[in-house]
Amino acid sequence: MKPLATGLFAAMLAVAPAICAAADDPKGHGGVATGLVPVYPEGRDCPVLTSLYGDWIDLDGRRRDRSHEGVDGGRFGDAVVAPAGGRVLAIWPVTTEIGADWSVLILHDPADLGLGDPAISYYSEFDHLAAEDIAHLRAGARIGRGDRIGTVRHPGGNPAFRAEVHWEVYELPTAAQDALTWSERDGVRQGWWNEAATLVDPLYGLGLDRDDPAPGQVAITPAQDAMRLGFRGFSYHLECR
Repeated sequence: MKPLATGLFAAMLAVAPAICAAADDPKGHGGVATGLVPVYPEGRDCPVLTSLYGDWIDLDGRRRDRSHEGVDGGRFGDAVVAPAGGRVLAIWPVTTEIGADWSVLILHDPADLGLGDPAISYYSEFDHLAAEDIAHLRAGARIGRGDRIGTVRHPGGNPAFRAEVHWEVYELPTAAQDALTWSERDGVRQGWWNEAATLVDPLYGLGLDRDDPAPGQVAITPAQDAMRLGFRGFSYHLECR
């Protein structure tokens, strides 16, 4: 979770896509669309992504207040799994005008992702989860690639909204991975902040294992196929059959 953008910062975000696109940032730092699209493996039933990183238009056709900060996807009842090994940093309730949800924050260090740069780590945040589906998780505990996190549900438990899980990825210096602060109201956590963490496109992380990807395309690797030695980056966060 992040503070809402307001005032001058909100105005800067509104023009950021044009500025950053010119810089051709393959990671899409800060919510800028990368143009990356997923390619699902043939012969597998993988739940699809329904809303991509950086999108300004929601599924109902309305323009968002800010660009989409993650990816949405899944069908009701699909398993949500860890895209890499890591440590569960936090589990907290989120209540909005559409209902009550739970969120989970996981830290992935370079070894979890098989990356060569020890200075860079990542957070994964998962939203729109139900309390009963994540009761097995504990803050501070390790989680393995492909381990079940929860289940795809209707946001806020409200069937008026399409079932989905929301996944955000943040890049940060390894030295700052535990520098979390929290906003609270009435003793209840509302959201986290780490000044050193920057949003990136989850599809960028899903494509790190390929040395010669097709331009603009990311081949999706199911978690069960990423257990091999030497896999790099993230595997798919939705269970494929």
